[in-house]
Amino acid sequence: MSTQKILLEEKGDIGTLTLNRPDRGNAVDKEMMGAMEGILSELSVKGHLRVLVLCGRGEDFCAGRESWPKPTKSAEDWGEELGQIVRVNHLLTTFPGITIALVQGKANGFGFGLAVLSDLTLSAENSRFSFSEIKAGFPPTIVMSYLSRWIS
Repeated sequence: MSTQKILLEEKGDIGTLTLNRPDRGNAVDKEMMGAMEGILSELSVKGHLRVLVLCGRGEDFCAGRESWPKPTKSAEDWGEELGQIVRVNHLLTTFPGITIALVQGKANGFGFGLAVLSDLTLSAENSRFSFSEIKAGFPPTIVMSYLSRWIS
């Protein structure tokens, strides 16, 4: 079993990006977010994939971000973490190929966002979508800005 938290497999012009932390519901930590940003950036520049499939290993697609910035963090820390989310979202929405999210189990917060930002989302019967950031006292403003195109 691979210890990498993000896996990329390419077969011809189809790529599969797998969130690989099944023991944590594929919750995205800072390292994973950086890896995802790097992979999406590199794939966008190369432009060789016609399709990119996003999936999660195990029972859940993505249980969201592992942690939110604490209220005691500085504005710079907040800006860095939220900026990284916005950059990943931008890379996904401007990806030169078709993006497909295969959702099973939890798609919370950032995981919900990945589903919303993909061109096509296929969800299993056991899929559960939620704005988990509300529990931490944060409004889901980033994902909500994309949600209207997903449900229309």
